[in-house]
Amino acid sequence: MEQVMRSGLALIRAEQLSDGGFSHGSKFAEAETGGSPGAAVSYRTTFSAANVLACLRGAPDASDIRDRAAGFLLGQKSGVWSLNYWPRGSEEAVAMPYPDDLDDTFVALAALYGYDASLIGGAALAGVAKVLTTTETAPGGPYRTWLAGAGAPEKWCDVDVAVNSNVGYFLSLIGVALPRLSKLVDERVAAGVVGSPYYPGIVPVVYFISRFYRGLAKGALAEMLVRARGRDGLWRNPLETAMAISALINFDFAWEVPAGLVRSFVDSLGREGWLSHPFCVDPARGGRTCYAGSPALTAAFSIEAIGKVMGISRGTPLLGAPGPAFPASERLDRIKRMAREGFRSLPERFRAAASERIALASNDEVVAIPYLMRDAMRSSGSGGISEAMLDELALANLYGWTAYTIYDGAMDGDGGGGDAALVPVANFFLRSLAALYADIGSRVPGVGKMFAEIVDGMDAANFLESEAGGGCPVGHLADRSLGHALPALALLLAAGYTPDSAEVLAMRSFFRNYLIARQLHDDARDWRDDLRRGRKTSVVGRLGDGGEKVFWGEVVPSVMADIGKFLDRAKCDLAECAAIGDPAPFDALLERLRSAAGRTLGKRDEIMAFMAQWQSK
Repeated sequence: MEQVMRSGLALIRAEQLSDGGFSHGSKFAEAETGGSPGAAVSYRTTFSAANVLACLRGAPDASDIRDRAAGFLLGQKSGVWSLNYWPRGSEEAVAMPYPDDLDDTFVALAALYGYDASLIGGAALAGVAKVLTTTETAPGGPYRTWLAGAGAPEKWCDVDVAVNSNVGYFLSLIGVALPRLSKLVDERVAAGVVGSPYYPGIVPVVYFISRFYRGLAKGALAEMLVRARGRDGLWRNPLETAMAISALINFDFAWEVPAGLVRSFVDSLGREGWLSHPFCVDPARGGRTCYAGSPALTAAFSIEAIGKVMGISRGTPLLGAPGPAFPASERLDRIKRMAREGFRSLPERFRAAASERIALASNDEVVAIPYLMRDAMRSSGSGGISEAMLDELALANLYGWTAYTIYDGAMDGDGGGGDAALVPVANFFLRSLAALYADIGSRVPGVGKMFAEIVDGMDAANFLESEAGGGCPVGHLADRSLGHALPALALLLAAGYTPDSAEVLAMRSFFRNYLIARQLHDDARDWRDDLRRGRKTSVVGRLGDGGEKVFWGEVVPSVMADIGKFLDRAKCDLAECAAIGDPAPFDALLERLRSAAGRTLGKRDEIMAFMAQWQSK
């Protein structure tokens, strides 16, 4: 896959124009269905550059392409930061004039924000506020596509779901959510009208929706994509396949992107090379529909999809979320292989379901704890710990993470019934987890009793939270996930410490405080979904009857202060654990979360100013 990415970047670099923009070919629609293709026409647009820049976010060795594309886009913005399909002053703009539009504007703004968030400062946000109030059909959207002004002809007054999704995506990056935009998606899905006059077919539309939408229709949208596959498991062409892969991953349906599909996709790129495929609708010629596409666009979307599969290209979650402590690694892949070996004897369909759930683990922290603990402990205290035991503990954490992820989804109703159907798979992983700790406990005194105590506490916490509708005291937030600490505590017992020793108690307290801080951060990130679903989390409970303004103005400072407090306590616990000779591996966990909280506070004033300016228009 790395070779394909390098090849794609070389193609994009070769196609990029001297000003940082890109050209594309405009072909008659019949060319894609076996009709008469006619002559292709070459156009330059801002849209190509914006999408290439967005797709290459996080791609290695692409900084030169991104620098030039960002420079080009910055040169195209108006005084209110709107953009046009055509470059300013170009031949196309003179011959085929369009008003500025929200599709080009917000795809470009999101791409620029991903390139360098500091570019989208107060002046840009003031322009965004003006653009939105000019085009809104109601306060909070949805929005008309074109900046055509009052009294514009009807053709410039449409409300498009793909365009509004691009608006929603940019706003999500700066921490603003508009329920009316999600409602527009819900309505279109319910009506079975998920299309756009600006894009060929549903795949590009669902791709743009997937970048911001987290509502209940995710499953239906993912199913639309799956139904659109061909007999070979791929979509109509590599561009559509790339966009569909990214969308499924964005929707958290990564199990619909099995390794065989990815191999077929990469193989198809190797066979075909980088060809042009229909991406969006271009100006008609002679009354005939034309589609825009280019090898550079195919390469850029393919690089994004492969990057998502490889864990390289990751979107920036709301609230400056820290993302994985450690990216997907060879270690995680090795432990996944161990897991799959463990259920080779299962019935085929059950084995496939178990394998797909294991594949969802993309954060190395899931399996890293025993190795971090080994590295942090004094050599005199960890000399008797074998590599095989570390692998067993890592495998146990993977089993536990997989089981409780399914249980959480079933209890919350997130999967539209899908997670409930997977409860037998979760039961298998939980039995496998218990068997591993029973085996380790037969060799290490105290492990079995500690395992039972912590798992009992997790089950009690889940029961109490469900009974209370989601609310629980802040001090109990760690109970639901304290199993994460089991490998570190088991290694202390293996090194000769007793369950009631100062070292074990300090390490247990460290994980409690770290997990509370992490859960507070997760609750802050997910507050909108939790509020909509009626979950009374630690963050939703602080909102009262407030919304966005209360969240950013009052709740964020309070929650981030609490995160800092619990991280400070965790750091003290680490210092008090005499078994820890080098705290750096665990300090990294704390500082990552602290940095994320700091970034959130750093964005708060900017977001509050944007909201105030928007509401004043």
